Amino acid sequence: MKTTIRRWGHSLAVRIPRNVAQETSLGAGDEVEMRTEDDGIVVGRPQVKAYRLSDLMDRVTKTNRHSEVDWGKSAGGEVW
Repeated sequence: MKTTIRRWGHSLAVRIPRNVAQETSLGAGDEVEMRTEDDGIVVGRPQVKAYRLSDLMDRVTKTNRHSEVDWGKSAGGEVW
């Protein structure tokens, strides 16, 4: 599908045709990522990183680990 690049203020803009927006479930206000690939531009949904607890724990070291925090005596029905 061809479309035309237009000026939008000091930037450039590409209009997403209605049928493409419907096929990709994109709507006004949706966030997208853009990247260059070879001699073109790829527009897509942002990739959400999935973190695993074991991967995060592997990054804990003696230098970035904090000590205990003393929150004081109980003030209500807390069980220490």
